[in-house]
Amino acid sequence: MSTEIPVGRLNMSFANAWRLCVLPVLLAGVLAQGCRGPHEQEDINQQAQVVLKEMTPDTLRVVYRVLRQFSKIYSKNLASVTWPRDKVESLRLLLDGQIRELEKCVRNPGSETRPRRSAAIHYYFRKLGKFLKRKRFSACAWEVTRAETRACFQQLPHVMARINAAN
Repeated sequence: MSTEIPVGRLNMSFANAWRLCVLPVLLAGVLAQGCRGPHEQEDINQQAQVVLKEMTPDTLRVVYRVLRQFSKIYSKNLASVTWPRDKVESLRLLLDGQIRELEKCVRNPGSETRPRRSAAIHYYFRKLGKFLKRKRFSACAWEVTRAETRACFQQLPHVMARINAAN
């Protein structure tokens, strides 16, 4: 029976021991700064809520841009799609309805200009569009796109919940 400790376990033990040594030093530094009273913590919390509320229009703009980009994607060459056409059309109508509603929220008051595009969103959807084109809008490429769409839409309730909580 060998008493050697495997290298992976040794590294993990060293890392845990290192953390245990550093934690008291960091904790002492934090405690040395003094404890903020509950009133100060409440003020900081309120300030954070104000900042989050001010971020809401930007978050809505992100949702708006994402929906617009998906609408554009599903307006491309759908010849190879194996889905029922009425389902694709229903998706496009739902997207267009959401876009129209959000457009009212993201326009600058008194301005008729559309919100600027986000570089990250533009880049993501440009890559998705290039992928579809490179794969010649094949049924497989559309399935990948559908999976990407679904993943994105699964995140939207979380984003909208944050927006509602900020309001």
